[in-house]
Amino acid sequence: MRAKKLFTSDLSVSEFLLVKEAGFEPLGLVMGSSIYQITPTIPQLAPNAPGCELVDMTRALYHARELAMNRMEEEADALGADGIVGVRLTVKLGINPLKQQWDLYREWQDWARSVGFPRSSTLLGPNWNNWPRVAYDMWVHYCGQLGWLQVPPPPWASSRTLTANAFGQNVAEFRAIGCAVRHVGGESYRNVHGKPFQSDLNGQDFWTLIRTGYRPVGFVMGNCVYYVPPQLMQTRPPRASSSPLTRTPSTTRASWRPSVCKTKPKPYKRPASSA
Repeated sequence: MRAKKLFTSDLSVSEFLLVKEAGFEPLGLVMGSSIYQITPTIPQLAPNAPGCELVDMTRALYHARELAMNRMEEEADALGADGIVGVRLTVKLGINPLKQQWDLYREWQDWARSVGFPRSSTLLGPNWNNWPRVAYDMWVHYCGQLGWLQVPPPPWASSRTLTANAFGQNVAEFRAIGCAVRHVGGESYRNVHGKPFQSDLNGQDFWTLIRTGYRPVGFVMGNCVYYVPPQLMQTRPPRASSSPLTRTPSTTRASWRPSVCKTKPKPYKRPASSA
């Protein structure tokens, strides 16, 4: 019969041997998780306010992370471990449709500027949610300049892998995983609270730290959720004195030469955004 029980570990072979050489023995894989429902709130700010911290959301994310780490610590403590090495903290957030549209909007801006469209034609300001119509008109104009008879789907409309949460949007899932270890000589490496230490060092770094006379104390992290008004995310267009563009009250006309075109395209007229 076996003298010792089996244990699970996500350490590689080299990490396992180095942890043993450092004087520790792996005890098992430990994990803690926390699924937190977070309801975002958009603050009411003055027109020129730079933004503010969303204190409730900051505290919610901090508490969710603390719960996951504490539960992993409890599993290690139940195994009689002195610490946890190779800690990996992952966060999975539910898809926010508004943020998804914002990311696509910024992707379209990057594409338009990379092919030669003027920056001002992509700055929609508070009416940024009207970007699909403006982007499609710009894409059709661009395809016509290339001589394409059919208009293919634009780059930002291509399928992509999005990380979704099975519990829906506005849900944050924290998961902490590590390998519990114990000193073979009986020396206590626990922290000042008598709990196993937590460290994200891999086996090689942990061995180097111990061999040089140091020891890990704990895993620390800070977070802040900050709201930035959409209009501050826009880049200001160049001044009229230094730009060849002429602005009218409702539209902006400009001439440009995309790097991929051999002939000068016709000026592009951006449709007026509805208020």
